[in-house]
Amino acid sequence: MPVINQDYNIFDIPPPVMLVVACDNRGTWTGLEDYRKRFPDAFFQYRQYCKLLGQASVGTSTISYDQGYWIASLIVTHRLSNKIEMPSVVLDNMESSVNHLLGTLGILDHYPQPVKMVSQRFGEKWHLPWQDVEDMISAMIWPHNLDWMTCC
Repeated sequence: MPVINQDYNIFDIPPPVMLVVACDNRGTWTGLEDYRKRFPDAFFQYRQYCKLLGQASVGTSTISYDQGYWIASLIVTHRLSNKIEMPSVVLDNMESSVNHLLGTLGILDHYPQPVKMVSQRFGEKWHLPWQDVEDMISAMIWPHNLDWMTCC
């Protein structure tokens, strides 16, 4: 299934859905202040996960349940001072993170069925063309018959 692009406010979509965010391994959800305020339990769990795994968290994901939503954090980059990693490295890490998320979904039996994943268009802060991100996600979710929608 392809990624579906919609002009919604992501927080207007009612549960059950899985909100997907892309982030670094600092445990701060940089640029995602709305998520931090709205989903404090998910933020706490993501932060603890990053602290526990440190550098090894890059290329993985974490899933939390908060306020009726599933929140998936794709940890796609190391954040070392203010340097940003090469877009190709971030895209590879993003692919690993999505793969980790899909593997986690395969062993969970209590997430919403069918899984509807919703995200904002991420990648711009790492200078990734959205089309590259969308193509990668579409190829990965297609065999699993999952829906992925992006909101602007």
